[in-house]
Amino acid sequence: MFSHLQNKEKILLGKRATKVDHSVKGVTVHCKDGTSYDGDVVVCADGVHSQVRSEMWRNANLIEPTYFTEKEMTSGLQSFND
Repeated sequence: MFSHLQNKEKILLGKRATKVDHSVKGVTVHCKDGTSYDGDVVVCADGVHSQVRSEMWRNANLIEPTYFTEKEMTSGLQSFND
């Protein structure tokens, strides 16, 4: 996937997201090192226990609390919690 990107300089490796804010203008990702980045989408590959995943559920709940069920929000975690 990376080899097909036109703007590879927009890919940030080694960053640890702590919070993701969502607005009508897009998203802002806040990082552990104090930096923040604005964009249209967040693509992350940090696993099912990730902070970004938690932020996705938090933002969805703020927008529409009934959009995702509890089962949907924890379904990927069942094998880790059993």
